[in-house]
Amino acid sequence: RKAIIDDEATLLMPEAKLQNFPIGFGDTVFLQMSYLKNISMPHNSIKSVLNTDLNMMSLYHLRYIKNINLSGNKLSQLPHDFGSLIHLQTLDLSYNQMNAMPASISKLKKLKTLNLGKCVRRSSVQRSS
Repeated sequence: RKAIIDDEATLLMPEAKLQNFPIGFGDTVFLQMSYLKNISMPHNSIKSVLNTDLNMMSLYHLRYIKNINLSGNKLSQLPHDFGSLIHLQTLDLSYNQMNAMPASISKLKKLKTLNLGKCVRRSSVQRSS
């Protein structure tokens, strides 16, 4: 399956057998990631929100994101600076292995929906320092 970026600046990659967050699309990785508003990559095998193969990539390049759906992956935690996604309104991490949330998540003043349903370790999800 291919990545789809639609007219609403949405990256759709459901069931694409991803193990890492995609590092980019062609030569304009940072530009394209900067304009994304929505990311939907459910039912993959993603273990990390950022791909460590591209050390210049940071959450800053996702700063305009409003909605993230990473349900059904293998995430156990979020980056410590996840709170820098100040426009984030919806975060779906259901069906993951979340065991901690970064303290910076308290900076997400626009966050309306946080879905941690059916997380393998949901009973122990707590704020990490």
